[in-house]
Amino acid sequence: MKDQDGRGALPAPQREVQHRLVADLGKLALAGCPLDALLDRAVVDLAEGLNARYVKLLELTPDRSEMTVRAGVGWHPGIVGTARVPSDEGSQAGFTLLQEDTVVVHDFAEERRFLPPRLLSEHGIVCGASVIVGPVTNPWGVLGVHESELGRCGFDDSDIDFIRSVANILWLFIRNLRSVEEAERERQALRSFADAMPILFSVVDREGRYEFVNRAYRQFGEAPGRLVGRKVSEVIGPEAWRRAQAQTRRVFEGRVVSFENRVVIGSGGERDVLATFAPRRSPGGGIDGYYGAVVDITDQKRRQREILERNQQYRAIADSIPYGIWTCDPGGRLTYVSDSFLDLVGMTFEEAADFGWLSKLLPEEAERTRAAWEDCVARRGHWEREHRFSGGDGGSYDILAIARPVFDDEGALFGYVGLNLDITERKRREETLALVSAELDHRVKNVFSLVLTIARQASRSATDVETFREGFEGRLRALSSAHQMIAENQWQDMSLGRLLEAELAPYRGARRTRWTLEGPELKLPVRSVQLLALAIHELATNAAKYGAFSGAEGTLSVRWSLTGDGALDLLWQESGLGGVRAPASTGFGSRVLKQVLVMQLGAEVSVDFRDEGLAVRIVLPREEIHEA
Repeated sequence: MKDQDGRGALPAPQREVQHRLVADLGKLALAGCPLDALLDRAVVDLAEGLNARYVKLLELTPDRSEMTVRAGVGWHPGIVGTARVPSDEGSQAGFTLLQEDTVVVHDFAEERRFLPPRLLSEHGIVCGASVIVGPVTNPWGVLGVHESELGRCGFDDSDIDFIRSVANILWLFIRNLRSVEEAERERQALRSFADAMPILFSVVDREGRYEFVNRAYRQFGEAPGRLVGRKVSEVIGPEAWRRAQAQTRRVFEGRVVSFENRVVIGSGGERDVLATFAPRRSPGGGIDGYYGAVVDITDQKRRQREILERNQQYRAIADSIPYGIWTCDPGGRLTYVSDSFLDLVGMTFEEAADFGWLSKLLPEEAERTRAAWEDCVARRGHWEREHRFSGGDGGSYDILAIARPVFDDEGALFGYVGLNLDITERKRREETLALVSAELDHRVKNVFSLVLTIARQASRSATDVETFREGFEGRLRALSSAHQMIAENQWQDMSLGRLLEAELAPYRGARRTRWTLEGPELKLPVRSVQLLALAIHELATNAAKYGAFSGAEGTLSVRWSLTGDGALDLLWQESGLGGVRAPASTGFGSRVLKQVLVMQLGAEVSVDFRDEGLAVRIVLPREEIHEA
């Protein structure tokens, strides 16, 4: 520009001033002064270096439709900070942006490329030069120098270079400031992100000291900021640090490591944690520290221990149930079965899985069972079926298998859970009950047949109804007594001696030697007991009326033994009497002895009416007795 007297270009000393001003402005920028101070200093230096009356620095608004006067020299009060100019052809600065290059106006009266803005018109500006601040593709703003007298106008190349130098210094400072601000925003965002994480996040240097910790470190009882600079070993304790040291050495070898540890956190006591360390690399590529992420897994570890304990308890319960519990996949194949079942069938799990257990069923039952099971799985139905397994010990075992389907949250079949119940004893009882029922039916029929026989025989020998009633009742009582003894003996074989004692007990009297029993211990089957009891009753009744028990001197001796072929030889011998004679007619007792015993038991019976007393011999075949 011309000097203040309008005498052409500025002298050489003024160029030196411009160079000094550029150097000083650069030093100020490097010193890190505030942005506004640097902008104000820049417009003042431009005014001094160009001997200009008006200098302005315009900054594009965020929507880039206008530019605001950010700093200036020579303008009316209130212009800086508030005045705006268009960012298009409505201003020199806008046209400069459109041209993407420096614009010099020698006389606004002759300018046709753009319209001069009101700001310049109000100040009588007649010329000026404007330079873009920042890259032309993404400018920050425009730096302009103006004059209100044509005689002071005129910008040579040195002037433009001076303006550009100032603009470049401003842009470098602004760009660096933006980078610092962006880095700070990123740092704050990272801190906010780290503080929001529900884990312990830290940055540790090569000396093992915290450079950064997030807010979660408050769990250690101190403000996170107070932990920065302290050693990790001091914070987590010597034992936890001893366990972590081997892992940190691997990190400085360039590895990412994850491991579990136990750390004392504040007043909360020991906690289980999962720590992950990743190396931090310096700009040169070396490892100068590491990043640490620590997750509190105390609750998960506790749940794992509880699940393990429950699984152990469930397994113990499953193994305590005879033949236990089993599970299978959606295809019906075993995924677990209790050891008690495997021990029963003598198989390993691998042998039993994939339907191998079917081999322990009868072949025809195995085919039916597999078809039924596959149909049940296809229908997602309930399973309940009895099986008879061949045991590893060669025995047979009855099992009731019960299973129910298990579905996931989406309704898909997850598998089956089943229970094997030992019903071997129940099945045996059922079979026994069936046999007992059949036997009872047979025995009841026999009893009814015997009662009918008693009634028919009694009616033949009775002279009147009363005699029939008394005889019939007495014989029924004898039969009932025998039946009761059989029942008390649980329908098992019964002692011959006990039967005789029970039938003869009413005739013992004051003299305990009135009758005697002598013979080996023998067992009689149930059907023999009933008929023999009836025969003994008839003999005892006859003795009471006419024989050994009818007088004071009579005695009875009952002896029995086994013959050479194993038959029972029983002798009923009455004595102490005189003048005993055979009856004129055959009574009920004789018919019982000679018909009932002979016909139903195959016995041999002989009756001898001796003078001193009745003698009766009964021989039962060997199949009707059991030697004790």
